[in-house]
Amino acid sequence: MYIISDMMNGIPLEVIGQKMGKNHSTVIYSRDKIAEMMKTDSKLATRVNDIKKMLQLKRKNEKSFLESFCKSSS
Repeated sequence: MYIISDMMNGIPLEVIGQKMGKNHSTVIYSRDKIAEMMKTDSKLATRVNDIKKMLQLKRKNEKSFLESFCKSSS
């Protein structure tokens, strides 16, 4: 949830929550919790940033799977 909400800025939190079977308040809590944990846990921050880099590379090589993730909710 953190990565999707961070990388797909502008996608409504309700949509992210729907896709994951949660409500928007769960998305907010999860996003904020991970952001706080990353401030004090350098291993977590590194892992999250590595995942984001991998997704950015994938995005360059293929049609954005994150965008298709959100399209399917329409």
